Amino acid sequence: TPALVEEIEAMGVKRGDVAHVTLNYHIMPGGLRIHRAFEHFGCLVINGGVGNTEMQVQPARAYGATVYAGTPSFLRQIGIVAREQGIDLRREMPYRVAFSTAEKLTPELRAELDDMFGVELFDHIGEAQIGPVAGECKAHMGMHLSENDLFCEFLDPESGEPAQPGGVGELIASHLGPRGLPLVRYAPGDAYRILEGDCPCGNKQPRVEFFGQVGAIRKVKGVLIHPIAVADYLSRFPGTGRFQIVVEQRAGESFERATLRVGVKDAGVAGTDAARDLAGRISGGIKGALL
Repeated sequence: TPALVEEIEAMGVKRGDVAHVTLNYHIMPGGLRIHRAFEHFGCLVINGGVGNTEMQVQPARAYGATVYAGTPSFLRQIGIVAREQGIDLRREMPYRVAFSTAEKLTPELRAELDDMFGVELFDHIGEAQIGPVAGECKAHMGMHLSENDLFCEFLDPESGEPAQPGGVGELIASHLGPRGLPLVRYAPGDAYRILEGDCPCGNKQPRVEFFGQVGAIRKVKGVLIHPIAVADYLSRFPGTGRFQIVVEQRAGESFERATLRVGVKDAGVAGTDAARDLAGRISGGIKGALL
């Protein structure tokens, strides 16, 4: 899309760069959308997809990938696995810039990845239905809104009134471009802080920073998890009761971890072989049900 190509150019990507895309190419369109944008810009693209970290290291190293595109936590995992293989990250994994998306980029993780690779990270955010929403420039002072195809409103999550600069608002987007879906005032459930003042880069587009998901929706490893989807899946298993989803990031781990705790209606089942069998059947299909 034109908005993504503009964001790629703002990162300092050069024509002829090798871009390593590690987003999903399956039902969610993020990987294919970014892949096409890098190709349109003039890059060679490695369609890495998700997972298989050891295999991802091989083509990135062999083809000299200079641009990374994906979640920042997976870039960290690539670095950990490559180091375990005895690879010198600065010399043999020459990522210069990184298109960070589908996950919140914390200052701590940004600094850790810079120390690992010497890579400059650019935070971006988008949504499956409406595409790119905002992207960071070289000033690294918030993300500029992608206003080519979107009319964006930011409303206070509690009052519904327009959010003011400096405040937090839920994104309400209308797709106006020639290739846009017929979405009017679509609310993906994301909240942003609206930044005040002008950006030193000279771009006059408003700047925002991602604040979090509105309500009960939570994004883990780039996938939105909603309790309603979990409840629908658990309805396939007679005897299950109330459930709890615990999201945490343990010290030293690259990714957030989501743990599903499920109660059973028959107290006598707890701790038995039947309970363990039920837990195995639930865990065996929950990921596929949410994706």
